[in-house]
Amino acid sequence: MDTFFILLKTLPPTAWTALITAILTSGITLTGVALSNKENRKRLELQFNHEKQIHKENILRERGEELYVSILKYTNFMVSDHSPYAKVMKGDLEYNQALDLTIESANNQKFDAQRITMLTNLYFPSLKNDLDILINFNGEIMRSRKSFELKYKDGYTQDESLLNDYLSKIHELSSMAKDIECKVIDVIKKL
Repeated sequence: MDTFFILLKTLPPTAWTALITAILTSGITLTGVALSNKENRKRLELQFNHEKQIHKENILRERGEELYVSILKYTNFMVSDHSPYAKVMKGDLEYNQALDLTIESANNQKFDAQRITMLTNLYFPSLKNDLDILINFNGEIMRSRKSFELKYKDGYTQDESLLNDYLSKIHELSSMAKDIECKVIDVIKKL
């Protein structure tokens, strides 16, 4: 260690100046690099978070569009499924013919009710209540249809009062379907 101090004492002043300059320059350079890296890291984090948010919004928009198309097909199926039975209640169609039309329509369905439920639950829970109300109301119409079926089996081939109630409910179902379609559009627009 003594030799180190002796060596330092023998250095000329210009060497000291060069040594101090090198140390200061290195320190300033290291500080500059550290600050630059810190700012670059912040910028990269902001950029990553922004891209992540855009990706999330794109996924939500795609799922929203898929939900809209699926709900549109589903509600159209719901409403059109009831039409043949209104004709039966009028006396224009036999009950078995209406059943055949229902079976044919069900075989040609182009929606997945479970996917609608999944998309609603995972991505758009604010629509769940409206969808549940729509499905429950459709069930109410199905109960009216079942009531007529029992009468039909007993020989009543027409029922004007039940028909009017049935048509009114179908009209209300159609309005509810339009409302939920509009709500899906509103949710997508807010993304």
